[in-house]
Amino acid sequence: MKLKIESKILLGMLCIAPKIDIREYLKGIFIETIGDDAIVVATDGRVLGAYYCRDVCARDDDDADTSFIIPRVLLESAKLRNKGVCEITIGKKGATDLPRDISLTENLGGTIFGKEVDGAFPSWRRPIPKSVSGETAQFDPALIQKFAEASYRINGTKRDAMNHVFIGHNGEAGALITIGREEFVGVLMPLRMAHVADSIPTAPPAWAM
Repeated sequence: MKLKIESKILLGMLCIAPKIDIREYLKGIFIETIGDDAIVVATDGRVLGAYYCRDVCARDDDDADTSFIIPRVLLESAKLRNKGVCEITIGKKGATDLPRDISLTENLGGTIFGKEVDGAFPSWRRPIPKSVSGETAQFDPALIQKFAEASYRINGTKRDAMNHVFIGHNGEAGALITIGREEFVGVLMPLRMAHVADSIPTAPPAWAM
């Protein structure tokens, strides 16, 4: 099966995936095909992003829907560029030679070859809230920055411009994240109030007044 996905989407998802983690399956990008469409997913266990790509799959008659994880090192080696389109080729699902071969070819560069990550990606739909409560929560700013970097890549904004990250607060449950695109959904886990309640300001310090 072959998929053609805009490189900026893959680069945006790499901003969400962890660079260092003992769980190799989290350090890559997960792709799930649905007919002619595909969903690109990344998570580090505290943040999650998913992007719906339409009409990106070209398949043979006997190609079934599939899912696979592209290793981070392979994506980084491809030297993807924001204006490129990456063609991803993956071996057939159910092949006896596992993990399957993967190749990445960008229209602005060459082809590199590797193997899919041999591991099971988490059930990524499970943490997405069906609705949000609006109850205010506290967040690690470094995690919000991950979404800002993804927005910068995907939306093509300048680094010094506003990169849209909108938070649907949900109390101590996962918050719902958007970056101004219907195709994107994100989840951001809050800090536990039991850990931060004593640090939340209620009045400014006397010296500031």
